[in-house]
Amino acid sequence: MKRSGILRPEVVAMGLRAGTRDEAIAEIVGLFARDPRVTDRERLLAEILAREASESTCLGFETAIPHARTDAVREMAMAVGRSEGDVRFGCGKVAKLIFVVATPRPMATEYLRFVGALARAMRSEDVRAELMGAGDAAGFIRILAGAGVV
Repeated sequence: MKRSGILRPEVVAMGLRAGTRDEAIAEIVGLFARDPRVTDRERLLAEILAREASESTCLGFETAIPHARTDAVREMAMAVGRSEGDVRFGCGKVAKLIFVVATPRPMATEYLRFVGALARAMRSEDVRAELMGAGDAAGFIRILAGAGVV
């Protein structure tokens, strides 16, 4: 599966404003407003929040990956929020890097591989530091590409 189009600059929020998990997820899903890959943002948000309520996607490392396999998207898509402050997650931890991943239901294998690659990359303190220091969305995406994610 080609990963290069999963993350686009227009769905990277370099200055996330939300302070809570649900607000942050809603703000990030809102970035998909003009993205043709997402057919139903409200449904996507509801499914991601339901998934998050059943099990936190906070990895630690100030990173969270809220995600869902859903019929609300045509193809795999990711939107990202970066916060200078702490976004409180239900796991008792905080996140500064929040990656919302949405995948069509039939793409189970691709979905697991992608989320796994992203989680592995976020374990690297160097990658996280570079992402926090990125000056713009294009630079943020280049860092993820260099880490083998997109």
